[in-house]
Amino acid sequence: MSSVVTLPYLGTRSYLHGTTVFETLAPDLVGASDITLRLPQLISSDRVLIEAIDPDDPKKGHAFAIWRSDQGWMGRRLTALPPSAEPARAPYDEQAIIRCASVSDTRVWFHTRPQTTFLKAAIVANKALLTGYLKPPQDGGQWLFTQLELESLPPADASFELRYRSRFSLAAVKTEILFANGARGAIQFAWRTVRR
Repeated sequence: MSSVVTLPYLGTRSYLHGTTVFETLAPDLVGASDITLRLPQLISSDRVLIEAIDPDDPKKGHAFAIWRSDQGWMGRRLTALPPSAEPARAPYDEQAIIRCASVSDTRVWFHTRPQTTFLKAAIVANKALLTGYLKPPQDGGQWLFTQLELESLPPADASFELRYRSRFSLAAVKTEILFANGARGAIQFAWRTVRR
């Protein structure tokens, strides 16, 4: 199975946001367990090739997901193609999301349910948490979402909180996701300089 899809950039970005990648793959993840999404490279194109892969295949492309299904381990790879002449854009109001959250030194929770997807809320909240707690250098860098681990696909209206877990410099910072239903996950960020 392979397909070429054209996806919107969020806000003013000139690359595909990790939430867009996840939401594109989400239909394949219904009923899955042990889900891992990795984004080792920026996808600086709105057009990608999505291919089914063997989870043990070392050629993972710009992003990939692996998960366990009833049929065993499955995987998808996304590889950037030449971009469109005029990429579509979608709004991404990070300030509206963070206004729904409370941030402490090592924890974020939502006092009001944000009007967005679970992952978009988690990404925005985690950026606020890590910026406040780790105080990265003011060198033109930014936090990038690089990995997501989930026991299973959460419901669209999942309640959750984030707790800072660990870091290996600023290149691999892990935060735990604790869902109200007892499920767990983790999100990983890296501090990098990126052309917007």
